[in-house]
Amino acid sequence: ALDGADHPYLANVTFEKLRAAGTLKLNLPRRFTPHAEGANTPSGRVRFGPPPEVTLPETSADYPYLLMTPPAHHFLGTIYAPLERLRAAEGGEPVVWIHPDDAAREGVASGEIRELESEAGRITRRFEVSARVQPGVLVMEGTWPSGAAPDGEPANTLTPERLTDRGRQAVFHGVAVRLRPAG
Repeated sequence: ALDGADHPYLANVTFEKLRAAGTLKLNLPRRFTPHAEGANTPSGRVRFGPPPEVTLPETSADYPYLLMTPPAHHFLGTIYAPLERLRAAEGGEPVVWIHPDDAAREGVASGEIRELESEAGRITRRFEVSARVQPGVLVMEGTWPSGAAPDGEPANTLTPERLTDRGRQAVFHGVAVRLRPAG
């Protein structure tokens, strides 16, 4: 068993087996079927209510693009971003993906450095032209450490001091921005 792990769920699980397999199933006493006997509701049934109304982030003539900042694929959180092998797997620095139609309109080529500006601030990033994003949407994977970008600024420099309509959270993942020449 794993050092210090004498729990029955870990019976016959060793570091060697885990290292060789990459993942192992826990030794659960029975099959995991969370709703086999019904949901934890008065009727015993799963209930889907009407979805809450959502106000989508708005773009404008001044800020025509919606910047999305999902987590980077190799970074579970910012604690992993300083690891050089994970940073290398992500390309070494944060980049902004832009749709080919938007890139043509803005005169942006892959590898070019531009500024992104919101009502809250300005950052400098390298751009990649990609059909993986929708027209009008820019994608910059987040959770990079400060200092990783060409200007050393974090993505949240662009985050305005406004809360979302749902949950009253910071508007981290959908900010209206515009492109400017780097300078």
